Amino acid sequence: MARQIIKQPNGLYAEYSTIVGAFIFWDSTVDEIIAGAREQAANDAEKNYLKMIAIAERGDTPFIGLSCEDAVENHNKNYPKEKISVD
Repeated sequence: MARQIIKQPNGLYAEYSTIVGAFIFWDSTVDEIIAGAREQAANDAEKNYLKMIAIAERGDTPFIGLSCEDAVENHNKNYPKEKISVD
C-alpha cells in the first residue's frame, strides 16, 4: 500500500507515503482526514471527467471504443425494461 494512516502518541493521526518516504499530513483529526480525502477525490474526479468530456467533444471513442449508438444498443440489450433511444 502506498499510503498508511498512523495513530500518533498524542491521539491524532498522520498519513505516511511509502512512495516518497515522508508524511503527507501530521496532527490531524479523523474529520480532517476525511475532509481532505473527500476534497482530493472530488478534484481527481473533476479532472478525470473533464478529460473524458474533452475526448467526447472531439468525437473520439477511446478506451472501449463505443460510439453513442453502440452504447445505446448495448444498454438496451442489457436493460430492455429501461430502453433509451437516440433521437
